Amino acid sequence: MNAPRPTLAWALVLALLLGGASTLQAARFKRPAKADTADSLRLDPSPLASKVSEDQWAGPRPTGLFLRSLVVPGWGQAVLARSRPELRGKGKTGFWLDVGLATGAWALLRHSRIKEAEYQSYALRVAGARRHGDGSDYWVAVSNHLSRAAYNQAMLESNGWNQRYLDPADDWSWPSSAEQNRYRDLRAVSEKALSQSLAVGGALFINHVLSAAQTLRLVRQAEPGGPALTALPVPGGVGLALSLDLSTPRP
Repeated sequence: MNAPRPTLAWALVLALLLGGASTLQAARFKRPAKADTADSLRLDPSPLASKVSEDQWAGPRPTGLFLRSLVVPGWGQAVLARSRPELRGKGKTGFWLDVGLATGAWALLRHSRIKEAEYQSYALRVAGARRHGDGSDYWVAVSNHLSRAAYNQAMLESNGWNQRYLDPADDWSWPSSAEQNRYRDLRAVSEKALSQSLAVGGALFINHVLSAAQTLRLVRQAEPGGPALTALPVPGGVGLALSLDLSTPRP
């Protein structure tokens, strides 16, 4: 069977990244207001002022850091390092790994498209096969049957009469099995590159999640009692569930 085209999947990933970027645009550092300095608190030691000082801390908000690293690995770590110089450089590995994986996925996808155009051009030139629009199943049929007539006959014998190609424009006929095998080889290269690009895309997603988790771990080290990503047993079942706590650390 032909692997699913990743165009929609990549579009969804891109939309998710853009949505995360717009969310990050609204995120701001939560720093103490000027009125909450030590001098002002000394002059106005009211319970309200004390409560405000307890609920604020000098570092960036953990939610913003988490989302930054989820969108661009290493971004949240870099922002955190502005207030924690000892953490400088912590996210560089994830960032450069992301660049490498994204480049690899793009290169594999492009290679798959080039080989796809090559095998379709070969099928048109040698067997007269062509298909307008989305014809992924059509190209599988061209790979498995010497002609359209042979394919339609096989569909009738397997009770797949509604899957036949009855339009003469969809006709194909291989001169011999040698030419058909050459087509299969070209198509196999395209499908393999496509599968590899999807696998690299999965690794790309995992790298984003791991970078975001590392950011929370660094925040928790810098501010004990801060946000955490932990694994918990699933009640009444087998497995683990991830628990995400994005509460702001207290000084």
